[in-house]
Amino acid sequence: MNAQLFALSITLLITACAGPVPKIDSSQKQLAELPPIVSVSAKDGKRIPNGRSDSVSPYWRPPLQAALDPKYGLTKESAIRVGPRSDAALHIQYLNALRGPNGEPLAYERLGACCEFKPQNSPFAGGGLLDIYKVRVDGTSKDVFLFVNMYDPGSPALPAGFTQRK
Repeated sequence: MNAQLFALSITLLITACAGPVPKIDSSQKQLAELPPIVSVSAKDGKRIPNGRSDSVSPYWRPPLQAALDPKYGLTKESAIRVGPRSDAALHIQYLNALRGPNGEPLAYERLGACCEFKPQNSPFAGGGLLDIYKVRVDGTSKDVFLFVNMYDPGSPALPAGFTQRK
């Protein structure tokens, strides 16, 4: 009888200490499913680079076509190519050109680098890393995570749900 009472007491104590289960939104779930971040740059508590697509900063002006691949930019396998790395501002100009589905501006923040790979045009002997950006369209509460390849040139396109700044 004492063993049963002890077990019941422990169970009640554990249950009482556990508290409510925290609610996880889809952005937190997506964040947890991202590949491990291996390199981060931050300043004043915010990861860099970061910015907004309605800033006065330069933005990508050539027309961007809608991507045919629905996962374009959303996975490491279909990263957005904005190389060559020698022109490091291309990825920022690309992000500054993105808008939401109805032309809404957005905010972006580099989470860090992940996913080592062998780029075609790497200046480094060991290879390159993809950057992951957290993007949020104004007026929404959902984050989108974009994978960016700054090394290899390509014809960047618009990921699903995005339009281009005019």
